[in-house]
Amino acid sequence: MDRQTKVALIPEWPFREHVKRLDTNILREILKVTDIPGVISFAGGMPAPELFPYEGLLAAAGELLGKKDGASLQYSLSRGTHELRQWLAATSRSAIPLSEEDFLVTSGSQQALDIVGRAFLEPGDRVLTTIPTYVGLIHCYSYYQADLVSCHTDDDGIDPDAVEAELKRGAKMIYLVPSYDNPTGRTLPIDRRKRIVALAEKYGVPVVDDNPYGEVYYDGIRMPSLRELSPEWALELGSFSKIISPGLRIGWLVGPTRYIGTFEKVKQSTDLHTNTFCQRLIHTFVTSGRLEPHVAKLRKEYGHRRDTMLKAMAEQMPEGVKWTRPRGGLFLWVTLPEGADAEHLLTLAVEQKVAFVPGRPFYPKADVRNTFRLNFSNQPDERIQTGIERIGRILHREL
Repeated sequence: MDRQTKVALIPEWPFREHVKRLDTNILREILKVTDIPGVISFAGGMPAPELFPYEGLLAAAGELLGKKDGASLQYSLSRGTHELRQWLAATSRSAIPLSEEDFLVTSGSQQALDIVGRAFLEPGDRVLTTIPTYVGLIHCYSYYQADLVSCHTDDDGIDPDAVEAELKRGAKMIYLVPSYDNPTGRTLPIDRRKRIVALAEKYGVPVVDDNPYGEVYYDGIRMPSLRELSPEWALELGSFSKIISPGLRIGWLVGPTRYIGTFEKVKQSTDLHTNTFCQRLIHTFVTSGRLEPHVAKLRKEYGHRRDTMLKAMAEQMPEGVKWTRPRGGLFLWVTLPEGADAEHLLTLAVEQKVAFVPGRPFYPKADVRNTFRLNFSNQPDERIQTGIERIGRILHREL
């Protein structure tokens, strides 16, 4: 039997039609570029591996395994281990009294986002968000066939008037990254935060505050989460990915106690419970006294790398190129003159051994090609300077 005949006999599996139409997560694809030797990558939203708390995690792992702590390797509660949830509640900076029953521990905050989608969304439901918005939201909620509605967004973030205009037309939820937004690095001011939660309360629509960067700020000012401003209508998604390690995949969802059980049942249909060992590893680490100095070190180093990139951008970018100046988080957002194509420029950049993420995948419905995202946390000073010089040369030539 020849190969063509064999292929013809392979059955067509009955995947759902909308699953067949799902796009590949563009960030996962672009990160393949980072495997090319010598490439300076500003593409991923990656913490710096040299800053991971290796000694503290090694000590915590040794403590757990050395005493043959069987609970660390056993099944555990769907909501998360008691110890970690108690710590999350006790150390929250929220003015709202919290208990462990307000928390659901998840496999990274991306799973929390997925659980919220599973719990709320029917095909066609409208989700209001910024323009541009987090590509993980687009990819995740496209699976649930949600209608992602982009509201007018300026240098201060989403426009509450635009949100209210869309709420009048109906919506199932609002999704924001108000603190050091991914992809733009923008921060929603306190007056807009208050207005957004007031609108959520007025129209009876939950608002999701995706807050993985909340502790990674560089100006000494911590912004309150939307949940702190509206405990009954806001959900907050948190994560240890940016302050300890993304590979451990430990995040959480915090919301009104009466609804956590519903989210717990949704989670049980996916993975029963989050990795027990990693939960207990993180709890041992954070209660050892090592977390606070570690996060302070991250703020200092990432703030320095942000400043290095901003200085290099000012020196290397041609006239007409604009970029954000983030107060926290991991990203700058670059806007090129109209007509420029960041995807074409990425091809040229990779030839020069430097990479970034084109902006088009961050727009749910618009074909916007003149923007791109830069990550500054993953590269040391000299590579930031070299990489921005290479991008600058390309832009001077092509624009």
